[in-house]
Amino acid sequence: MSRWRGRARFAFAAAYAALALAGSLAFWVYFVIFIGNLPRLSSPWVAPSVDVGHAYGTVAAFAINAALIALFGLQHSLMAREGVKNRISRFVGHGLDRATYVHAANAAAWAIVLFWQPIPQVIWSVSGPLAWCLWALFGLGWFILLTGAMSFGLLELHGIPQALAHARGKKYKGPQFKARGWYARIRHPMYVGLVLGIWATPHMTAGHLLLAAGLSVYLLIGMHYEERDLALRFEGYPRR
Repeated sequence: MSRWRGRARFAFAAAYAALALAGSLAFWVYFVIFIGNLPRLSSPWVAPSVDVGHAYGTVAAFAINAALIALFGLQHSLMAREGVKNRISRFVGHGLDRATYVHAANAAAWAIVLFWQPIPQVIWSVSGPLAWCLWALFGLGWFILLTGAMSFGLLELHGIPQALAHARGKKYKGPQFKARGWYARIRHPMYVGLVLGIWATPHMTAGHLLLAAGLSVYLLIGMHYEERDLALRFEGYPRR
C-alpha cells in the first residue's frame, strides 16, 4: 500500500507541475499571436486579438482591460511575497508551491487574452522598411524571452524539479545562479524580451498601448522585488 501511495503521489505531483508548464507554454504561443495580430491585422488567427474584435464602447473596454491587467499584476505580486508563499506551501506542500503559483499566473494571463476588449483608435501605423524593423524587434523580443527562460531554467521556473523532489519526499535545493546565455549580457533578459515583444509593432492602437503600458508598469515594480529575491536565493547573484 505504501508503495502504491508513493507512486500515486509521484504521478500527481508530476502531472500537476506538467499541466502548469503546458498551460504556460500554450499561453505564450497564443499571446504572441494575440498581440501581433498574426498572421495579419485584417484576419488574425485568434479572436479577439489585441486590436481586432468586438468591444463594448471605449469607456467600458478601458475599464474591463484595466481590471484584467490589475488582476494579472496583483496575482503575480501578492503570490510572490514570502508570507503568501509560506501559506501556499503549508496548504499544498513546499514542493508544489511554485507549480501552484504558475497555475494561478496562467489563469490570470489567460483571462487577459480571452476577455480582452479591443480599443481600435490608432496611435501610430507605419509601413515599409520601418514596419519591417519593428517586426524584427518583435521577433527578437520573443526570442530573447524564450532563450532567457531556458538559460535561467525553464523547468525550475514552472516547478517541475521542485514537484518531483516533493513527490520523492526530498527537499529541492535549487540550482546555483550562473551568468550564462543572455544573463551574461543583460541583467533582466526576460523582461527586456517581453518589453520588445509588447511595444514593437507597426500598428499601435489605444488598446495595445494600454496593455503594453500596464505590463511595463508591472515589470518595473516586479524588477525591484526580483532583484531582492534573486540575491537571497542565488549565491553569486550580483547585488546592487
